[in-house]
Amino acid sequence: MKRSRIERKHRCAAAWACCLLAAALAGCGAPGSGTADTAGTAAEEGAPAESELNGVEDGESSAAEMPAENGLAEASDSVSEAAKALLADGISYYGEAGECRMSGRQAAAFAEVLRSELAAAEQKHARMEDMDPEVMDELLPVCGAALIDTGNGLPVLFVAGGSAPADTLESGSQDWERVSSWSIWQYENGGAQLYQRGQEDIFGCVNDQYPALYPDHLLLTVLRSADDCDRNVYRYGDGVIEKEIATCAYLRGFENDGVIERLYVVDGQQTDKDAYDVWNGQWAEGAAAQFSFAADSPKGSFSGVTSAEKLIGVLTEYAETAGDGK
Repeated sequence: MKRSRIERKHRCAAAWACCLLAAALAGCGAPGSGTADTAGTAAEEGAPAESELNGVEDGESSAAEMPAENGLAEASDSVSEAAKALLADGISYYGEAGECRMSGRQAAAFAEVLRSELAAAEQKHARMEDMDPEVMDELLPVCGAALIDTGNGLPVLFVAGGSAPADTLESGSQDWERVSSWSIWQYENGGAQLYQRGQEDIFGCVNDQYPALYPDHLLLTVLRSADDCDRNVYRYGDGVIEKEIATCAYLRGFENDGVIERLYVVDGQQTDKDAYDVWNGQWAEGAAAQFSFAADSPKGSFSGVTSAEKLIGVLTEYAETAGDGK
């Protein structure tokens, strides 16, 4: 995999040198820096289609395709204190649990997402065992998740799947031997909607792309190499993550007469390394949940997630307790 990436980068170097000026003028429209979009994203093998999660038959319009009456996620104004207390019971919930307005239907929908993502992680683990039994022999499928309040007490769901030693999530260690998926889900128009999913390589592992969820923003990074990186930031709304980029930056490196030159762009304006580093410095700390990895490696490191099995139990009980989970 490393060799093919290096060969591809050498083949593209000349093309990048010709395109850099145009890229600088294009600003945040550079490759890899488009808005988050679920169109054309393949569903996980073994996971139900999004139409199934939204309770519609094939051929019908899903909730994601129908305009919202008010553009906001569904919320409950009568969530019981008993339901809210569940969110403070050792799970990864980022926000004020006492102010949560997640409905029982939303909790039930997120629990169903987690079941399907966990099943997909198990299937991928089985496939990778066949491909690389020596490495995978000591590992088990794992799935971690977190709820992040994105405004007005309404959370989104972050999910990550992979393969790791059995005690990974319980021991606090978040270094996984294989990262097979990550995804972000939000609740709109009565159903769980996929906001973004990590792109996978031919081996079924996520590489080069990772999210960081902050108290009020989502940062998506595409890191192809030390000199080829896109970073896009999206604001939170009233229980959803906005689709339009709030701010962005990217770096491109290219060879010019044997010398590596670098192009720095922040919010569509070409700048210098110092300004680029200042922009990046805003996101050095403060993420509630995030995924990072080493370039050209199937390994990854997570922070801020709870085991999916535990969160499924909490969400299921929440749905039953909140009063509108049926």
